[in-house]
Amino acid sequence: MKLDSKDWALTSVFAALYVVVNVLQMVSFGNPTVYGPIQLRVADCLIALSALMGWPVVAGVTAGCFLTNAYYFIGIQDVVFGPIANLAAATLVLLMGRHRFIGCVLGALPIGLYRRRLSMGVLSAARCLWHSASVGRDDGQRYR
Repeated sequence: MKLDSKDWALTSVFAALYVVVNVLQMVSFGNPTVYGPIQLRVADCLIALSALMGWPVVAGVTAGCFLTNAYYFIGIQDVVFGPIANLAAATLVLLMGRHRFIGCVLGALPIGLYRRRLSMGVLSAARCLWHSASVGRDDGQRYR
């Protein structure tokens, strides 16, 4: 897979967007919604876009998760395993792009299992389904 300047730019935009949305959520609603025991990250909705835009989004949400977790350092396990969960979720959504329902459910599982709360995984799947239904294309093609 060859990455051109458009792919690098898209990766950078999604990484920055993931960080900015999480920081704004932390400032607006308080720290516990982003980093607390029950996390509801609005920026995880960006994971669904990997089905439409491909590998740059997968890399962007992974890098964005790493930067977000490094910004508010809770522990090394959060900085290491959080991006791995996002990488797994975005990759599953990307690989199952033609089957949105299955992709969203499978993509929600790594994040739900990482956070040890299946209910959060179900909420993530519901957000993903809503998002993919509202902006998804039926032909299954990427942005190229």
